[in-house]
This record gives sequence, C-alpha cells and structure tokens, in this order.
Amino acid sequence: SANGLSLVECELITGRTHQLRVHCSHIGCPILGDPQYGNEESRFGLESQMLCAKKLEFDHPITGQQLILESTMEAML
Repeated sequence: SANGLSLVECELITGRTHQLRVHCSHIGCPILGDPQYGNEESRFGLESQMLCAKKLEFDHPITGQQLILESTMEAML
C-alpha cells in the first residue's frame, strides 16, 4: 500500500455499494473519500467516495440486449 492506500477489486452482484462501504469501514479499511463510513485519514479533502467500475454488465431495459461496458485502469485514474 502506498501512503496507507490499497487498490482492492470486489465483485458486487447486486450493484449496491452500501454493504461494501460498511464492511470495509468495519475492518478498518474505509473507502477513500467516503463521507459517511470513512474517517478523516480516508478523506484527504474529498467529499465523496472514490469507487470506480471496471466492468458493468446489464440487460438493456427496453431491448433486453445484454450490454457489457469495460474500462481500463488508466481511464479510471
């Protein structure tokens, strides 16, 4: 970890982040910038959590077509 920060990969089945934020905070590794579950050290002057999706998969609500959207790590930084 650099400067007390770590890059973590998680798979969210439901697409909800609340449980991820609560669990990470509980084990002492809050999400960077999380105003609700973070601590002063995890905020670095940020006002919202720094969560990025590398890949999203879902069915289009009208056509039903499966959509897969992916991003590179470089695009997220």
